[in-house]
Amino acid sequence: MLLSLFGQPDPDSTLVNAARGGDVRAFDALVHRYHGRVRQFVRSRLDSAIDSDDVIQDVFVSAWKELPGFRGRSRFKTWLFGIALHRCADAWRKHQRLRALLGEMEVPFDSWPEDTWGDNPEGWPAAVIERTELRRHLGRLSEAERQVLELYYYAELNMPEISALLEINLSTLKYRFYQAHRNLRRHLEEPVESPVGAPASRARK
Repeated sequence: MLLSLFGQPDPDSTLVNAARGGDVRAFDALVHRYHGRVRQFVRSRLDSAIDSDDVIQDVFVSAWKELPGFRGRSRFKTWLFGIALHRCADAWRKHQRLRALLGEMEVPFDSWPEDTWGDNPEGWPAAVIERTELRRHLGRLSEAERQVLELYYYAELNMPEISALLEINLSTLKYRFYQAHRNLRRHLEEPVESPVGAPASRARK
């Protein structure tokens, strides 16, 4: 049986073992289980000009090809989102190269691209993260900060899983998580520009 972090059984182990043996139906069941979360995560990380559906397909094709080498040192879910991170980075680099060939100016993006907030950031509901304004401000964070928030809210990985995926000490990761929320809140509270370029305060109820 495949083991996850801290020796706990991976809930996907039965399907993973069958898929590793060539059972396509077992892998299809894994795709069905995680497609929605992978789709949400990929779309959160990529510019709208990039075809996210192609990237999502590439994630699962890569997972199928690489599955024989999966040794269960992490949960299948964590491993799968590791692949998603790499495929998103590949797609972003390809997009940037294409834009350079076409002579377009690059749009600055941190590294590759009435609310009352509670004091506990882990208490923020995932639905809040889906809001358009908040997603826009995520792009203003550093890549490291943006990455941990998107893995937590979009991929729905927990802290130990993200720590294993990114190979970051859990205490360091928790501090980064806190800093990311603090910086995101600061961006949200900044005045927004009016249509004519003059600063305008955020409307409050």
